[in-house]
Amino acid sequence: MNPDAASLGAAIATLLADRRPTGRPDEQQALGWLVTRRHGVEVAWHVGRTLGGHAFIGFAPERGVGVVVLGNMGGQRAGDDVGFHLMSGASLAPPPAKRRAVKLAPEQLGRLAGRYRLPSGVELFVTRVAGHLSIDIGARATHVFIPESETRFFLRLYDVQVTFELDPQGHAIALTTHQEGREQRAIRLTP
Repeated sequence: MNPDAASLGAAIATLLADRRPTGRPDEQQALGWLVTRRHGVEVAWHVGRTLGGHAFIGFAPERGVGVVVLGNMGGQRAGDDVGFHLMSGASLAPPPAKRRAVKLAPEQLGRLAGRYRLPSGVELFVTRVAGHLSIDIGARATHVFIPESETRFFLRLYDVQVTFELDPQGHAIALTTHQEGREQRAIRLTP
């Protein structure tokens, strides 16, 4: 993790030189890497996630430390959290809350189904599927959310939740996603 000018030093410097904001505090997008400052340590990192798997790779150029974390679960704690802890001393996040599924009537789920739009323009398609809600994220991914109340749903493999806002008749008017400390509100467009 300490390349000299004759080896990878110039290439690494080029990858990290041009940066753009990501909209998150203390985070920038470099060429192929996110760059975040945690506990005063700059960390260049990247992740890959899939159902049941997680990979994190990162390095702290100022400290000359690099870490690869592979996990057999899809949650953030499987890689990012451990990687940042090892490189910068950042505290480990508390474990996700234990969630308990409840059963909702088909008509309760039906009042939440519809098309929603995030401020970024990405559309979410919510459909009722066998006692759960399926949310298609603009043809990029589809996840099945499990109800824990009439308005709050969760994923089993990731620490992600969705909360619905209801009108006085019990129909959804918006939803808010809760993931990795970020919340995004989407307005309902159609039933």
